[in-house]
Amino acid sequence: MKNLKSHLMWFLTLFLLLCVGCTEQTEREEHQRKVAELSRAGGVQPKEQKGNTDVYPLTGEPATVVQLQPAIALMVNNHPDARPQTGLQEADIVYEVLAEGSITRFLAIFQSHYPEVVGPIRSARDYFITLSQGYNALYVSYGHSPDAMSILASGAVPHLNGMGYVYSHAYDGSLFWRESYAYAPHNVYTGVEKLKQGLAHYQYNLQAPEPLLFGKSQHQQQASKVEINYSTRYNNKVTYQFDKISQKYTRYVNDDVAVDRDTEQPLQMSNVFVVAVPHQVIDSQGRRSLNLLQGGEGWLFSDGGVVKVLWENRNNRLLPFKDGQPVPFAPGNTWINIIPAHESDQMLSF
Repeated sequence: MKNLKSHLMWFLTLFLLLCVGCTEQTEREEHQRKVAELSRAGGVQPKEQKGNTDVYPLTGEPATVVQLQPAIALMVNNHPDARPQTGLQEADIVYEVLAEGSITRFLAIFQSHYPEVVGPIRSARDYFITLSQGYNALYVSYGHSPDAMSILASGAVPHLNGMGYVYSHAYDGSLFWRESYAYAPHNVYTGVEKLKQGLAHYQYNLQAPEPLLFGKSQHQQQASKVEINYSTRYNNKVTYQFDKISQKYTRYVNDDVAVDRDTEQPLQMSNVFVVAVPHQVIDSQGRRSLNLLQGGEGWLFSDGGVVKVLWENRNNRLLPFKDGQPVPFAPGNTWINIIPAHESDQMLSF
């Protein structure tokens, strides 16, 4: 009888342990399902992540610790006299958009790593400000167009501006510097320490951006080379060439490899997202107005292939969709090239 009771107690204990284990497994699966649903919907992933599940929100790449620091969006000059730039390779996302006439300008968004040095820094445009707010970013520029000035002066956007009095910012000249090897306006730089000083001084309380959707590439055809001819007048032909060894695209400008000024390393990226957006020239300086709400055609290049998509504006982010469903980016950094919708056939080839 004693042996029978002992066996019964042993089986009862084992049964309870199995029940607890099943319950915990079910709870874990339910938690993972909810996380996946939030990610697909563009929602915020839980801040408490452990082990190898920690990823940077704007690259999807593994992080050693959970990264909750805010994004910083910097205007970077792309005039021929401003090349090569410094710090772009460290950006998680880079937008390239026409700014004046046929000259493009970059909006470089840093979150996983802040740049030691970045520049040359250039002036603000209203549509760049709009795009920066899709990432809850501190917006950094040196100067501004009239439309951009109105937005910054309203106090609605956390920003640092290196030229003039904007909103409550009596700028003291300490957050930017000029390099002697170039001439104005192509020689203004800043860096991580200066940016942190600005964040602290103006007491901006910014949150980390919501994560993008990352996953396996869904390309429909091979596309190892992408060419965007922004202008023949200003020698602004951009090419992205897929490298099978690094599994990244290398950027070329006018058939020369684009490099970082300080490291002399080539600029490489995991994704190239080309977006066709309605443009309108609005003044004699060639400044433009962009319709970032309409949606339209897009092409997402990753892993040596391309998928034709429709882009949509979701909370000031231009994101790829196909058949009504979001299309994931490949893990890694992303360059987003915005081109005029009415010229997309002439500008883009692959």
